[in-house]
Amino acid sequence: METTDKTYLVKLIGNLEQCCREEKSLPFRVEKMLETGFLVKVGGLFSFVPFNKMPWNYFKFEGAWAAVFPTIKSKTFFCTIEKIEKDPLKVYLDPSAHHFGKMPLKVGKAYDCMVVHEAAYGYFVDMGLHFGWKYGSKTGLLHRAAIRLGNLNKSSLAVGKTISLKYFGETKKGPILGDEARAAFLQEITDDLPGQLVPVLVSRETDGKPCFRVNGKFTCSLPVNKHNYPGHRKALLKDALANLKDGAILDCEVVTINYKDCEMMVKWVASRLGPAENF
Repeated sequence: METTDKTYLVKLIGNLEQCCREEKSLPFRVEKMLETGFLVKVGGLFSFVPFNKMPWNYFKFEGAWAAVFPTIKSKTFFCTIEKIEKDPLKVYLDPSAHHFGKMPLKVGKAYDCMVVHEAAYGYFVDMGLHFGWKYGSKTGLLHRAAIRLGNLNKSSLAVGKTISLKYFGETKKGPILGDEARAAFLQEITDDLPGQLVPVLVSRETDGKPCFRVNGKFTCSLPVNKHNYPGHRKALLKDALANLKDGAILDCEVVTINYKDCEMMVKWVASRLGPAENF
């Protein structure tokens, strides 16, 4: 915050002090990323904004800012001046003054999203990238089930990567996102499917575990429990499923549909299993 022109510096400080007294909103520009926040410029002077005081927050995964920074560098947001200290000179900002408009999302449309965090159950992506952060941030979870369903792979989902995802509406937890495969699921899987018989393809994953897909396309789970198989011995049923050959086709009944994660629960039809005493 040094300058050779002390008169000019005094003028800049005076302008910011007036903005502080009047609680006036003014722009600040993101200049550089530091360890715990950003170096920014406001009213001709440098200041520092911690990650947790930016106009939006990534909460438990602040590492997301490292991925986002190249796309917000030199971007302008708005703030108010909290206070100014003169010895040494420090300008404290409050970026919560920046108010974003509602993001104009349309169901069925594809948006460019940035991967900002990898979790055990999927990837968090930010749709704000598509609009150049004009409407701030909107994060959503791309569940691993949706990834298995579609053509996405791990290399395209590294933190900092940009992927195109379709928007399918909202839940209480955030936007529902996916690719063309998810669109196909929502179009082909109907509410009247539970109770119906469907063919389920068995395929072996690289770890040798069986994977089940309705019509050879849509991921499903085949849990062995007393509710789905009353009177059958679970251990024998589990062994039978574990020993199924790659490419086997099972006659199954759809139990439930999870539209959010694009998965179904099915059960192997009891009549195909033989007498209960055998299992």
